[in-house]
Amino acid sequence: MLVPAAPPLGAQSPAASPLLPDSGTRVRIDAAGRVRVVGTLVRRDSAAFVVRKDDGALLTVPTDVARALWVSRGRTDRTERALRGAGVGFLTGAVLAGAAVLVLADDLASDCDGCIMGAPVVGLGIAGVLVTTTAIGGVLGAAGAGERWQRVPWPPGARLGFAPGAGGGTVMVHLALPR
Repeated sequence: MLVPAAPPLGAQSPAASPLLPDSGTRVRIDAAGRVRVVGTLVRRDSAAFVVRKDDGALLTVPTDVARALWVSRGRTDRTERALRGAGVGFLTGAVLAGAAVLVLADDLASDCDGCIMGAPVVGLGIAGVLVTTTAIGGVLGAAGAGERWQRVPWPPGARLGFAPGAGGGTVMVHLALPR
């Protein structure tokens, strides 16, 4: 079995890394200043990414201003997005209805005659909230962006971070080296 020899880590430039997308790949680049570029990668080298935006315009993004790099993994089906949105809407409605029942628990438990907050009214209210939030979630989910993005380690290099926590903290190490 023959295996091609790879040069050592330090011998490859970031532009030659197999971790980075090739020409023709749909990419999203988050650059400095909250700039986001989405389009098809035309070419890349150690100095810049050249991207053809959806409107056909070519845009050059210098690698030193690129803060995050994402590769498209395809679009999701509208039905799938609608079902996910409906699920989120249903769960949101369940939380809202549960909170309302907790707030109104004293009124519901009272033995007053003629109270309008009887079980049938509460049940209809909960059903209305669930139906409404499920429908809104489904519509928003179907209308939402349908592209799945996978983050590519960018920029290559090592980063060290610290996050304080209860009773101490967490040290995080991120290492993204070109292969």
